[in-house]
Amino acid sequence: MKIQNTFLTVDDHDKALEFYVERLGFVTTNDVAFGDFRWVSIAAPDDLGTNVVLINVGGGPDTSPSDREALAGLLAKGLLPGLVLSVDDVDAAFARLEAAGCDVIQEPTTQHWGRDCAFRDPAGNMVRLNQH
Repeated sequence: MKIQNTFLTVDDHDKALEFYVERLGFVTTNDVAFGDFRWVSIAAPDDLGTNVVLINVGGGPDTSPSDREALAGLLAKGLLPGLVLSVDDVDAAFARLEAAGCDVIQEPTTQHWGRDCAFRDPAGNMVRLNQH
């Protein structure tokens, strides 16, 4: 058993793709539109079988307007679950992303398990980079 898809809420797919594809190096593996909704799958180039699906706030047409509004509020506050990515060199990755203008939350820090740093994506999700 392995993970095929996990989901990340975004408020603007084009801004999210600029961040995840242009700055982090992911590739787009699928892009599906359904009415007002869009699901865009991205994956690391060396692991195309594990996808992060970028979804609209609320995920699909079955979410009520009040739930969608509540989720949008949580997203705006950065309170929805984000991503934790593994990198070979967290300091080099941090320098590259900071120079690219990414929103820094935490500079590289030595933890008891390795080093990590954190950024916010354009929607406000936290993206942590870990080096073990």
